[in-house]
Amino acid sequence: MIRCHFGEDESSLPCCRLIARFVFFTAICLSALCCFADNRTLPNILANDNRAPAGRIDSGVLTLHLELREGIWHPDAPDARAIDVYSFAEAGQGPQMPGPLIRVPQGTELRASVHNLLATAAFVHGLHQHPGKPDDPMQLAPGETKEVRFAAGEPGSYLYWASTSPNSIESRPDAESTMSGAFIVDSSEASANDRVFVIQLWAKHLFDPRFEAALAINGKSWPYTERLHAQLGRPEHWRIVNATPLDHPMHLHGFYFHVDAMGDGETEHSLSTVERLTVVTQSVEPGHTFDMTWEPERAGNWVFHCHILDHMMADYKSPILYGPDGPPPMAEHLQEGHDSMGMGELVLGI
Repeated sequence: MIRCHFGEDESSLPCCRLIARFVFFTAICLSALCCFADNRTLPNILANDNRAPAGRIDSGVLTLHLELREGIWHPDAPDARAIDVYSFAEAGQGPQMPGPLIRVPQGTELRASVHNLLATAAFVHGLHQHPGKPDDPMQLAPGETKEVRFAAGEPGSYLYWASTSPNSIESRPDAESTMSGAFIVDSSEASANDRVFVIQLWAKHLFDPRFEAALAINGKSWPYTERLHAQLGRPEHWRIVNATPLDHPMHLHGFYFHVDAMGDGETEHSLSTVERLTVVTQSVEPGHTFDMTWEPERAGNWVFHCHILDHMMADYKSPILYGPDGPPPMAEHLQEGHDSMGMGELVLGI
């Protein structure tokens, strides 16, 4: 109860009542605002298997409308870890991890727009003709939309990405590190019967005992990554896109594979028959790509994974980097009783 003491003159009571009503109304408004902030709901970010290209192609022109949005990412099971991050979305659809696949034939003209729905400025890289320059990003203020028109350029595997500062892809912290997507330009004689795998990382306190992270291939961490199916004698063509700030030596169990092309995200070099590498492990640097071909020679169950222990073992975090009291093992994030075979994060089952 609010009591006023302005003396014995009752003429002061109306003023007292006005003050009481103002305080009461203000309290209600503040309570409503707090409730709104606490109950703010963000959309779930869907894993993108990079099978369906975004946008619409008509008469050799791709029309694509992208958005930058905030959402909740579940790299494991839907009821497991929930991480608040930024991501790309196609207008009218939910946000995706990685961002919507841009895939066009050589000679296509692109008419693309980006609408920044984040509460911060954004710098969008890679939405230009390839080969391109890494230092000409599209800058967007909060709420701003910009459009670009350009020819697709030379065939290859590229990527587009965004950050909240003009820094490099290696410098993106926390929530913004997941704003990335694949950009594929197919040659006129090429078949699109291949797979595109984008490696992504969300991390806090990198190289620190307080380290937290989630590594994913096409939006999911093992054992929740896609299970791939191959057939004996039928070649598999894969495109590997590294949208993280770390190197990843990618290793195929059971078979050799050919490295057909290598790129830095802006340019790509197709390897000739003489140059072509035959390996079981190929390292891919931050913001880089490589194309590979392999042929199943015998039946079985196999894996393709990063060969860095921190990136592929559920119970291992390097004491050299994080000390004896470093972060908890990845297994703590998995559902109880789930058979992960001791592996985690950057692993695909075949």
